[in-house]
Amino acid sequence: MHKINVRMVWGGNQNKQWMMNILSSGFFLMNFPNCKNVNRYFEGLDPDKTNDFEITIRPIKRRQPLKQLAYAACLLLILTSQANAEEIRMLTVDKCVESALQSNLTLRVSQLNMIQAGAKRTQAVGQMLPVLSTSFYGALSTEGSVLAFDVRATQPLFLGGELMASKQKADAGVEFSQHAQTLSKAEIAYLARRLFFEIKKKEAEVKLAEEELIHAKKLKDAAATFVETENEPETVLLVRITEVSQKEKELLERQQELKAFYEQLFYITALDPETSYVLADLNAEEFDPEKEIGVSENASLERMLDLQINQAQQELKIARSNRFPKAYLVSRYRHEDESFYEKNALEAGVLVKWNIWDFGITSSEIQAQKAELTKRELGKHEEIQKHQAELRQVQSALETKAKVIGIARRDVMATEEQFKNAKAKQINGDISALAMDEIRIRYLTAQTNLSRALCDYEITKALLLKVLGSTGVEE
Repeated sequence: MHKINVRMVWGGNQNKQWMMNILSSGFFLMNFPNCKNVNRYFEGLDPDKTNDFEITIRPIKRRQPLKQLAYAACLLLILTSQANAEEIRMLTVDKCVESALQSNLTLRVSQLNMIQAGAKRTQAVGQMLPVLSTSFYGALSTEGSVLAFDVRATQPLFLGGELMASKQKADAGVEFSQHAQTLSKAEIAYLARRLFFEIKKKEAEVKLAEEELIHAKKLKDAAATFVETENEPETVLLVRITEVSQKEKELLERQQELKAFYEQLFYITALDPETSYVLADLNAEEFDPEKEIGVSENASLERMLDLQINQAQQELKIARSNRFPKAYLVSRYRHEDESFYEKNALEAGVLVKWNIWDFGITSSEIQAQKAELTKRELGKHEEIQKHQAELRQVQSALETKAKVIGIARRDVMATEEQFKNAKAKQINGDISALAMDEIRIRYLTAQTNLSRALCDYEITKALLLKVLGSTGVEE
C-alpha cells in the first residue's frame, strides 16, 4: 500500500461537494490529521476563504496500486483545477438589496415616470408664458396673386383659473412620482430580502433531506441484510425501499425550489448567475419585535393619496374654467400683398373668447370630475384602513415568529444534549450506528427548524419595512 502526502488549498461549497463525491467514489481514502469526522471538518471550513491543510491519499484496493494511484492523481488534479477556476463570493442580504436598488428594471421605469412628470410641469409653466408664432399664406386667384404673412405674440391674461390649476396638478404629479418611486424601492428591497432568506431556509431543508436520504438508504441496506440472513418476509424491505423513493423525491423537489429561488434572486438583483455565491450566515441574536416596529404609518402612501385628491381637485377647477371667458393679449405684425394693393400693419389688442353654449359638454365634464374627486376621497379612507389592518397583522406575526424562534432554540439545546450523550455511549459501544444516525438527524432537524424560524422572522421583518414604505437602507 502506498501513501501520498498532499498539501491542498480548499475553499467553497462546491469544492466541498467534490470532496464528498471523491470520498464516496471508492477509489481512495483520505486521512485528515486531528479530525475524526470528515463531514464535520468540512462543515467548519470558511466557504469564502481558502483553508490550508494536508491529506494522505491511500488506495483502497491492494491490486494494481499504480493504477489506483493514477486514478487518485487524476481526481486530485480535477479537484485542484476546480478549486482554482471557481470564483466564490460572499453574498449578504444588504448586498442583495443594494444591487437590486441599483439595477432593477422596475426602478428604472419609475425614474422615467419622474422624468415624464417633470416634463409635464415644464409644459404647465410654459402655458403661462407668451407664445410667438408666425404664419404664411400664398395663393393664385382669378383676380391675381395673393401673398400674406404675420408674426404674432399671444399672452394669456385670464383663463378662468385653468393655468394655475394645470400648474398645481403638474406639481402634484412630480411629487406623486417621487413617492411612487419610494414605494417601488421598498417593494424591490422586500423582494430581495425575502428571496435571500427563502434561499437560506431552503438550503437548510436540502441539507436535511440529503441526510435523511442517506439514513433511509442505510435502513434499506440493513433491512435487506436482515431479510437475507434471517429468512424473514420482505415486507420491511419494501417499506424501506418506499421510504428511500420518497426521500429522493423530497430532495429533488427541494433542490428544484432552491434553484428557482436563486433564479428569482438573480433577476431581482441583476447579479451574475455564472458566479458562485455563498450566502452569509443568519444572525442568531435575541429578537425583540418592539424594536422592529418603528413608526406606525406609511408617510409616502398617505402623501400619495393626498396628492391624488389634489390632482382631482385641479381637474375639477380646469373643467369649471370652461364656463368663464378666456382673454389673451395679442400683438402682431401683418403684411398682405395682393394685385391691387399692399398693406402693412402693426397691431396690439385683447382677444376674448367665450363659449356661450356647448350643449352640456362643460356641465357633464364638471359632474364627472366631481364624481372622480369623491371616489378618490373614499379611496383614501379605504386605503388607510387597509394599511393599518395590514400593519397590525404584520406586527402580530412578528411577535409570533419571535416566540417560535425561542421554542426552536430550546429544541436545539435539548437535541444537542441528547446527541452529546449518544456520542458518549457510542464510544463505549452502548448504541448502534443506525440509532446514532437517527439521533443525529433529530438534532439536524432541530437546527433546520431553527433556521426556518430565523428566516421566517427576517422575511416578516422585511414585510414590515415594505408596509411602512421603507427600504431599510440609509440613503
